[in-house]
Amino acid sequence: MKKPIEITMTSDFICPWCFVAERRLQQAAENEGLDIRINFKPYELNPDMPKDGLNRKTYRSAKFGSWERSMQLDQGTIQAAKDDPLEFDYAAIEFTPNTRAAHRLVWYVQQNAPDREAAVVDAILAGYFSQGVNVGDENALADIAQAMGLKREDVMTFLLSDDGSYEVATLEQDAMRNGVRGVPHIQIGDTYLYGAESAGNMRKALLEATATQSSPGPDRDNA
Repeated sequence: MKKPIEITMTSDFICPWCFVAERRLQQAAENEGLDIRINFKPYELNPDMPKDGLNRKTYRSAKFGSWERSMQLDQGTIQAAKDDPLEFDYAAIEFTPNTRAAHRLVWYVQQNAPDREAAVVDAILAGYFSQGVNVGDENALADIAQAMGLKREDVMTFLLSDDGSYEVATLEQDAMRNGVRGVPHIQIGDTYLYGAESAGNMRKALLEATATQSSPGPDRDNA
């Protein structure tokens, strides 16, 4: 049996292009019948966001100069992803959250239920962008984890502690030291993909990684 293609994806849960990239990657792999394993790495676009987040309209209006400009940008992502297997419902999003707790949850899943990592990440992204879930809220995150088969009580205990905070911060610092300055940042084999990459480029990178993985090793007799 072939090993799954190992992929590293550095992302943040308030980044719409991370949602698009994650779904495009999963869809490309499914279309080609490929088994992939995505190792998600944390990145906070707003590391100084208050713990309880901010009202999205207030925050985005200040950031982009007006609410109208913010809505134009939202419409741009909706249009760009119209053929992708996902849905944006920006009208449902009330808060721009602090994403540290969501990244800590992913770290917890990686340690305790690694087989559910991709499902939990996808559920957080879809919860925020498609349903307007406040993914900075511990109760909302615990609900997502429970829906993905984890024990809610254990997850809630973890989220209400400070466990994983140091590890997440260290991973973010490692990403910065390695040159990550924006997300999504994806490594597939020897290929790096950045930002709003097309599904075609993702498919190409996956097939190249498959070919490399399938190539025979060196002839030891002639080495």
